[in-house]
Amino acid sequence: MEEHVEDTLALSDVAQAAQVSGRQLERLFHKHLQATPVGFYRQLRLDRAHRLLVYSRLSVRNVALATGFSTLAEFSRAFKQRYGKSPSHARR
Repeated sequence: MEEHVEDTLALSDVAQAAQVSGRQLERLFHKHLQATPVGFYRQLRLDRAHRLLVYSRLSVRNVALATGFSTLAEFSRAFKQRYGKSPSHARR
């Protein structure tokens, strides 16, 4: 999952790669990570975005696109929800 943060991953694709059912994948995530696969993947994407904002010169829009968000608004909303500040404030 970490290698594909810029991609949209379907739960069925992740389950197939792990050779388990979708339901079993969800149970494993809850048991070991206390998160859903979708929630965990979103956290990975936002963590990568945070690192890019702090350590690169990419624009906020390009960071959003590089981490798989389809719109700047979607990215900004998710980022603020996770970190309590806007992406542009994270860069400062």
